[in-house]
Order: sequence, then C-alpha cells, then structure tokens
Amino acid sequence: MIVFANYANNILAGNGDKAWISERFALQIINKKSLQSKYIFPIEGFELHNGCLYVLTYGGEMQPVMTKATKEGMLISNFQYTINLYSWPKYQIEKYSKSKVYYQYVGDKIKVEIRTGEYTEHLFFTSNVHGNRFGNLLEFKGWLLDFLLPTISFGSPST
Repeated sequence: MIVFANYANNILAGNGDKAWISERFALQIINKKSLQSKYIFPIEGFELHNGCLYVLTYGGEMQPVMTKATKEGMLISNFQYTINLYSWPKYQIEKYSKSKVYYQYVGDKIKVEIRTGEYTEHLFFTSNVHGNRFGNLLEFKGWLLDFLLPTISFGSPST
C-alpha cells in the first residue's frame, strides 16, 4: 500500500513546518568554512509541511514523498521520479533510478539508506544546527551560507 507520509505529523506533532539538510553539508560549512556540493548529492534535504513530507533532490524541485512500508523499513517509492534529468550525469540517473531508498526518523534527524545493488549508502539529515531550526531549506541554506562570509569588524576610528 502506497501512502503519503502524513503520519509524520503524528511523530512531530506541534512542530509545524520543519526542514532537514544534509548533516555533512552543514558541518563542512560550519567547521571548515567550505562549500562542498558533493554532500547534497543525491538528496539536498527534506521539508515537512502540513504533515506531509517532501524531498528535494540535487538540482530538482520539492516533491511529496510517497512511501511504502516494507520489512526493511519505509521505502520512498517515488524516488526515481524526483531525479532532475537535466542536471544529473546519465550514469547517476541510471544508478539512482534503480536504487531503493529507505528512511527513518532518528531523534531530530532523518536517516536515509540508499541501496544500489550490493552497495548501501547511509546519509543523515539534521533539523537542528547549534540550536537553530528552520521551516524550509531556503532559510536553512541562507543561515549556513552566512558562515562563509568574512567577518566584518568595525574598530575605533584612527585619530
């Protein structure tokens, strides 16, 4: 049975809109002051709006997550339809369109498991960085990008 992930509202009741971004992407910016887009491939993040979970794949548009409960976990059954066919290399399109993508909530994070044949990739998405939470990925990215700006300090005027 395929259902929209409306049950997320029950898990996160009262939190309203929420965004999760690649944990490795966020930590790379904060700790190393470096922007590494490889950490937002293949998935940039997730958003929760009105109890419905959405996924944003690299270079794509926000798409509602359709799930199917399996013995392995919650399968994102429409992942292949969230891939941007214009900005991904062809071999990556083929690889990820054939993969199985599972997710689960782990505290305030989303753990994603991508199975492509015999290889399994684990990704973590965080909704909380230094105590800050955001309602959408655009706000989250803007906040993170401030870490890349040089610090401006105003000293005393010379006399």
